[in-house]
Amino acid sequence: MQRYYPKDFQTILSNAFGETSNTRNETGLYMGLSVEPAKKWTVKGYFDIFKFPWPRFRTDAPSSGYDIFGQVDYEHSEQVQMYARLETEVKERNIDDKTRKIDYPGPTRKSSARYDLSYKLGNGFAFSNRVQVNRFDEENQEPEYGYMLYQDIRYKTMNFPLSVSARFAIFDTDSWDTRIYTYEHDVLYAFSIPAFHNQGTRYYLTVKYSVARNIDTWLRIGQTFYANEETIGSGLEEIEGNTKTRLKAQVRWKF
Repeated sequence: MQRYYPKDFQTILSNAFGETSNTRNETGLYMGLSVEPAKKWTVKGYFDIFKFPWPRFRTDAPSSGYDIFGQVDYEHSEQVQMYARLETEVKERNIDDKTRKIDYPGPTRKSSARYDLSYKLGNGFAFSNRVQVNRFDEENQEPEYGYMLYQDIRYKTMNFPLSVSARFAIFDTDSWDTRIYTYEHDVLYAFSIPAFHNQGTRYYLTVKYSVARNIDTWLRIGQTFYANEETIGSGLEEIEGNTKTRLKAQVRWKF
């Protein structure tokens, strides 16, 4: 799939495939493939090459890059699935070089490795384990690393109007460049993919209970603990201390 978005192209209420989300100042070519070499096995991947003809945020000159992704899925049964994923992205951005009077773009590389295992038990419980490691390389700088390890537990049964989703995670990253994104189960119509950086732990618990056939309730609590922070956030959203807690409640009544 080829794309071409001029630098002065304006889109207000629409979006399209691209390396960035603003749908302008970009050209590129994307190629993807998915095959099943054997029963229960799936191999998928893509290669995306892109260029930015004009300067953009943190890049004071035209730049280019590419993204390579590969994943192997194995479905042992309906109860056990797993996958392994590798991804690397090379992109140019301004290099912090004090020997030069002006900024200039240089190559950076972001690499990621992930392993995910999911399995179900016959009594309504489902578990998911994931480990992910990120690496960031920049010219004239030492490599930076980030990792996350988490355990998910979910419970849902047709015999009782209650479902529960919980997670406990440990993360440790050297900088914002090695941050790790993870999807979290949230209340109805809410979409949560937070970014984790620095060092700490995270847990959340989401509970859904159907009071009646037309009344559903959700309750969610999530807490993030940072091991080496005295404040979290900035400005009006700054929190004193190293713990951030968020509580949500929701009721849906269908007429």
